[in-house]
Amino acid sequence: LSPSLDANLNRITISLIMLLGAALRLWRLGELGLSYDEAATALMARATPSEIIVFHWTAGFEHPPLWQLLAHAWSLVAGQNEFALRSLPALAGILVIPLVWQFARHLYPQSSSIWHGSALLAAMAPVLIYYSQDARMYAIVLALALGAMIVSTRLVRRPTWTGVLLLALLNVTMTGFHYYAALLFAAQGIYFLIAATTQPSFRSQWAKWLTALALSALPLLLWMAFSPGFQMTLGSVLSNTDAGGTPLFFFLDELWRDVTVAAIRWTPDWAWIGYLWLPLLGIGLLDALWLRRSSNWSKLSGWYLLSLLFVPVLFSALAFGQLSTRYVLYVAPALFILLAMGIVRLWN
Repeated sequence: LSPSLDANLNRITISLIMLLGAALRLWRLGELGLSYDEAATALMARATPSEIIVFHWTAGFEHPPLWQLLAHAWSLVAGQNEFALRSLPALAGILVIPLVWQFARHLYPQSSSIWHGSALLAAMAPVLIYYSQDARMYAIVLALALGAMIVSTRLVRRPTWTGVLLLALLNVTMTGFHYYAALLFAAQGIYFLIAATTQPSFRSQWAKWLTALALSALPLLLWMAFSPGFQMTLGSVLSNTDAGGTPLFFFLDELWRDVTVAAIRWTPDWAWIGYLWLPLLGIGLLDALWLRRSSNWSKLSGWYLLSLLFVPVLFSALAFGQLSTRYVLYVAPALFILLAMGIVRLWN
């Protein structure tokens, strides 16, 4: 195919995948009934911005205030019926599809089948559809996380101060919606360290990636250091950790079933079917880390996917012993890209 025709086919393909994903996310969006957390979102959105900030500063077991501030502003424009409350997460969930496609494209610029396969898995994934129809912050955090993944990949290939500031802005905004998004900083740090050891062109740019991580973490660290509500929450979490949490195997089992089948809260007997994806993940990891020898960039991309998938999950599991799938929803893109790689490798 000529480059122009190939590019047009790629645009048509991702557009069709987006339409499929949009239809799945918008279907019955205003007819599902509000959950407790969604009703709490609607109630808190009626407060003033200053009241929202003070509440999240002082109250325990609350997330950072950006989601409620956004919900407040959106409610003033769109109202508070079911469709309006869920429309922002739904739009973020639709945006996730081309972002997954773009992220895969940055990692593997010569493999359009991986781009399209990853985007298709993201469009049809029950877990992503579920949280795109939930009037909470999780789909928005995922979209911001994907933006940070794309920018961090570009920063390794072309280190610029503009990229540093953009990555820091995305990271700060992401953690302003949810504390657990900070676990992505660890994956980014590992990615930058591996790049520094394997890519001579990046080794001399250590000041840029160190600045990006420092600027990303500083606002969150200041909030955590001085927020009474966060300190109350942290004390409770640490005390529960000392008492013991969910065993690692059961935690990973529940997370895997949620991400692959989307049982979420009530696991059906047939949820074991999600383990049929496990061999494909193994093939995808083998492909990403050892079979792709076209360049060092491909190997580096594989290590980044490995870090994005396992670092947040294992750290959370070992440190806290229990975690809901929605808190680490941003591991899904790495999983879907690796699954797509496994499928493509088998197909080839």
